[in-house]
Amino acid sequence: MQPGAPPLQFSIGQVHGVDRDKVFERAESALVNVGYRIDKRDPVDGILITEPIRMVGDGVVPRRRASISRPAVLREVAEVRVTQAAEGVKVRCRIVMQELATEAYRMFMSQRAVSDSPGATPIELEAATTAEQNTVWRTVHHDKRKERRVLSAILADRS
Repeated sequence: MQPGAPPLQFSIGQVHGVDRDKVFERAESALVNVGYRIDKRDPVDGILITEPIRMVGDGVVPRRRASISRPAVLREVAEVRVTQAAEGVKVRCRIVMQELATEAYRMFMSQRAVSDSPGATPIELEAATTAEQNTVWRTVHHDKRKERRVLSAILADRS
């Protein structure tokens, strides 16, 4: 997510009387206590992003088209942003479920081409990148209930 992303994508809370660094520590503890492992920890910018938790869906994914019959490969990622505000410390939390969508994006890639003649070589298609870099995840659900649970743990902590 970009720094200027709309705040509506996050559940938001606010803490008064505690410094930003302490709230950042509380946020990290709350994520770990819920069962996440931290992947990216940036105390300067106040950003915590968890390692994805991978799962295979039962075919029932929010907003999923019925035409796809195989089980979805899903993952859940949590992100917490802690920023200093004039009226206290603002905490933003987002927990999303994402669906593996690499094949769908590859299938329609040719439709975005400028030319109708196929001319891309395999090296141009993959651009000599890793499988992880070429993997596309599409957000299919925001888990507002988990976001509120993590926010409550951060805001309620008085240590």
